[in-house]
Amino acid sequence: VLGFTGNIVALKVYFELLIEAARRRPHWSLVLVGPAGADALEQLAHLTALPNVHHLGSRPYDRVPEYVAGFDVGLCPYLWNAYARSVFPLKLYEYLAAGKPVVASGVPDVAGMEPDVRLVRGADEFVLAVEDVLALDGEDDRARRMTLAAANTWESRTQRILELVRPHVES
Repeated sequence: VLGFTGNIVALKVYFELLIEAARRRPHWSLVLVGPAGADALEQLAHLTALPNVHHLGSRPYDRVPEYVAGFDVGLCPYLWNAYARSVFPLKLYEYLAAGKPVVASGVPDVAGMEPDVRLVRGADEFVLAVEDVLALDGEDDRARRMTLAAANTWESRTQRILELVRPHVES
């Protein structure tokens, strides 16, 4: 089960990538959890016409971890565009906190987080990356992902910012 949580909008989601992956691996299930923007409805209809793709719609935010727990791989399938280059998908840390590996596209800022986060450009790389991360499913792999997420909480990031600015404010 490959899963995505978040807003499904045409400017962000790489529909062609997901369609191609679902076609190439019909034994995989793709699950999308989140509201769909009006601009994405036509593309979403093409995607969900495939028998192994399921859009569950909006769910209460406090229930999202229950859905993520059912994923084998978390997805950040973003288009390679200026919008995606300007964002960082915080859902990535939600996936990692649940011990899940992540396959992403369109967000160059996640490069260098291998083996737990794989950044891909197209369907060929996507399919290979998913197959690779599915093989990394041991206790040590899950623990490493959770540690990575724990080091990137809002509290830890705030603490790091304070450490960086404190010498300049106190002088």
